[in-house]
Amino acid sequence: MPLAPLPEYDTQLLEQFAVKDRLECIQWLSRLCSAGNELVLHPMQEGIESIHGHIQALDEAAGHITIALDRPLPSGLSVDAFTQTKLTAVAVLDAVKIQFTTVGLGLQTPAGEAAAGPVLHLKLPTTVYRLQRRNAYRIVPPEFAPASLWLATPDEPAAERRVHVADLSATGLAFRWPLLAGEAPIPGQILEDCRLELAGTVPIRCALLITDTQAPGTFHTDPDARIRVGCHFSRIDPASGRAVQMYVDSAQRRLKSRKPIIESPHRPERATDPAQAIAARQTQNSAPRSDGRRSAQST
Repeated sequence: MPLAPLPEYDTQLLEQFAVKDRLECIQWLSRLCSAGNELVLHPMQEGIESIHGHIQALDEAAGHITIALDRPLPSGLSVDAFTQTKLTAVAVLDAVKIQFTTVGLGLQTPAGEAAAGPVLHLKLPTTVYRLQRRNAYRIVPPEFAPASLWLATPDEPAAERRVHVADLSATGLAFRWPLLAGEAPIPGQILEDCRLELAGTVPIRCALLITDTQAPGTFHTDPDARIRVGCHFSRIDPASGRAVQMYVDSAQRRLKSRKPIIESPHRPERATDPAQAIAARQTQNSAPRSDGRRSAQST
C-alpha cells in the first residue's frame, strides 16, 4: 500500500493541478476507494495528530465520504474533535499524489461485538488536486538527515536566527516561527540572505518568498507554540537547487526502505552520532586535494 506524503500548501502550485469538475473529482475518489490506498488526514487545527485510514464508501447523493480508520485514535481524543474540523487529505494513486481539503462531519463507532472499527464521515470535496510533478513531494527532514534554516535579522545584520524546518521539497520549504520571536513574516514578503543547511551538502544561500502562514489554534496557550510559514525558493542557483532535489530524493528512498545499514567487516565502522559524522566530514574536507588546494569550509 503506497504511503501518503505530506500535504502541499502552496496555493499557486495547487491551482496548477486542480480538478474542479464534480464528475472527475468523484472518479478520482472512487479510484482511491477501489484501490484501498492509505489516506492520511492532516487536521488544520494544531494539537490533533494525523489520522490514517482509507476510503470505505462514497455517497454522492448525501455528499459525504466514509473513512475507515486503519490505526487507533490518539488516546484522550474527543469524538467532537472531528466535527466541523477542517482537514487536508493526502494519498498516492498510481504514482500520482492526490490531495483535497474537506470538513469532518463526525466520528461514528458501530455498535456490536462483530462491528468494524470506527469510521469518520467527511464532506465531499469540491476540488481534488492531482500533483504529478516530481518536485511537488514534500518530506519532513528525518533524524538521520537533519535540516536547518538560518534567517537574516534586519535589526542585527551580523546575526542570524535559526528556525525549525517543518518540511521541504525541491521548490520550497516550511519553517516554524516561534510566537515569542515577535511578528512573523507575511505572505508576499521575500526573505533575503537565508542559509539552508542540509545533511551531506554545503550550506545553501537562497531567498524565500512567503506564500502562506498557519497560526496555532486559538486554544493554544503553550509559550513555545509556533506559526507554520510556507515559502517558495525565490532565488537559488541551479547547483543548489539540484542539491535540494537530491536531498529530498535520498531521504524519500531511505524513509521508504527503512532498512538498517549493514557494515562490511572490511570497512571501518561509520560514525552513527551526528556530531561524529560532521567532524569526520570536516576532517575529510580539510585534507589536501590532488591539486594541492584545500576544500572550501562551510561557515
